[in-house]
Amino acid sequence: MAALDLEEQEQLAQIKAWWQRYGNLVLTALTLVFLAIAGYNGWNYYQQSQARAATQVFEGVQKLAAGGDAKKVAEASKALAEQYPRSTLAAMGNLMAARISFDANDLDGARTQLQWVVDNARDDELKHIARIRLAGILLDQKKFDDALKLLDTSHPADFDAQYGDRRGDVLYAMGKQAEARDAWQKALAAAGSAATLKAALEFKLEMVGAAPAVTKS
Repeated sequence: MAALDLEEQEQLAQIKAWWQRYGNLVLTALTLVFLAIAGYNGWNYYQQSQARAATQVFEGVQKLAAGGDAKKVAEASKALAEQYPRSTLAAMGNLMAARISFDANDLDGARTQLQWVVDNARDDELKHIARIRLAGILLDQKKFDDALKLLDTSHPADFDAQYGDRRGDVLYAMGKQAEARDAWQKALAAAGSAATLKAALEFKLEMVGAAPAVTKS
């Protein structure tokens, strides 16, 4: 029994010696772990609260857009972009505002809103949508070279038809019918199952006296 007590005392002495040597390091490491966990949880909470707040502002933009007041929609979408610039909703809000501005014949306003999406959106798909629409605004403003430059960018194959369609529109407006016809034919070949776009492209090709190219299935 005495031998057992002696063994336990030796173990306790070893533990005490180890703690005296490494205890501060262990406490520091545990503190850092707890701080990291707290920071992670705090960041998640902040992200979630930001997302909820951005959603509320975006819903306000949607309600204003339904009313068709371009000025109020522009102000709301600008506020959304300023408060939550990294949110996808900010880009969507500006796309919505640009549509309302265009309908109100405020081309400069629509151009500014679309440019914000091109410059700031984190979602590449939204950037391509904004770029194609912005090229349409530049076309309406007869800024043909700027429109073509904007369209001359790398993009996924999924956007070949939309880019080609818009490029054809610009070239046609510049009086370059042969180049426009070529752009529209390539766009039609890439249109796939997009029925509305295909119908529009076929009409444009008939307008310039060209038989539509064989489209991909």
